[in-house]
Amino acid sequence: MAEKHQKKKKGSALKILLAVLVLLALTVGAAGVFAYNEINGNGGRPGAEVTVSIPQGSGVAAIAKELKEAGVIRSAYLFRWYVGHKGAAGKLQYGDFTLQTGGYSYDGLIAELSTYAKADSVRLTFPEGTTAVSYTHLTLPTILL
Repeated sequence: MAEKHQKKKKGSALKILLAVLVLLALTVGAAGVFAYNEINGNGGRPGAEVTVSIPQGSGVAAIAKELKEAGVIRSAYLFRWYVGHKGAAGKLQYGDFTLQTGGYSYDGLIAELSTYAKADSVRLTFPEGTTAVSYTHLTLPTILL
């Protein structure tokens, strides 16, 4: 009788272990599918256009946070990992970028963020013999008039 009870315990422990392993495999598989779809831009159709402002000197973590808050990506952690894996951190630029929510592959997003964002600029020419210090009291609208 004791043998029967011991076999029953082994059988139920094996079933529990098998159930845990199946759940773990399903979880890892679901995470892998999510990561694959996110990285390749299969997360959905492109949505609304949003403007994302990347401040000068921002690191990959700050850029990923801005993109996630704007709805361009779903996982800031995955984006940071992918940029590091590709070695593209030094290519990312600062500025204002017009992007769409969803539908971007990470490679496409890195390409977009690697282009220099055009900033408003004003060209100034100082007459020969003068220095920029001579004009420090002027404001930009005064110069343009």
